[in-house]
Amino acid sequence: MQPGPGATAFRVTESQYAYITPRRELPVAVIAGNIDALAHYGQNQRVYLNEGKDSEFQVGDRFSIYRDAELVVHPVTGAKLGYMTRILGDLVIEEVSEQSSIGRIIQAFDPISPGDALAPFIDVDASVAPVDSERALTGVIVGSPAISMDLVERRSFFLDKGKKDGVKTGNVVAIYRTGVVTADPVTGHELALPRELIGKAIVFRVEEDTASAWVFASSRNLRLGDQVSFE
Repeated sequence: MQPGPGATAFRVTESQYAYITPRRELPVAVIAGNIDALAHYGQNQRVYLNEGKDSEFQVGDRFSIYRDAELVVHPVTGAKLGYMTRILGDLVIEEVSEQSSIGRIIQAFDPISPGDALAPFIDVDASVAPVDSERALTGVIVGSPAISMDLVERRSFFLDKGKKDGVKTGNVVAIYRTGVVTADPVTGHELALPRELIGKAIVFRVEEDTASAWVFASSRNLRLGDQVSFE
């Protein structure tokens, strides 16, 4: 499960770009609708924003579009880790009036809806090069932006380690599943099975207490609570 020959960098699948924030982010502006009153918007569509000249918007400004999702709770400790924030796409400001503005959606990785918010632009297309970890660290998979937590390659997940632990963008992690305790079929005694390597991922964003990683190799679906070791 090593990167393929010549693989010097990885590019995260755009729809999997997400991270955890300790509190809900304050938006630059919020999408209020569009001229056709659609429920969802996609690439190249124009949308109304609830901020105008007071926001200091300039025509040509580019912003990321995001959605705050559910609270992420640690699957082992029960601690509240923060809110999942998903990047849905980006837009450029085309018109600015007194109380509102119009933006055109440049990229849409998922359907965008009224109420989705703007943040300073994040380049989700940037490649991430592997970086050696400076210390021995272990952690746990605590969540994912995937609809199902049956994770496979080209999906992302969240770790319970972050900047305060020395995690850096580009760190590679090995993912393990600990064997269950079962009964020895001969003696009947408890038998602890060894852990197995089931995947590898690369960290693409780091927060203070958590990090986001993208799976580039896996032998089976990953789950909440699977263990990771930094390489």
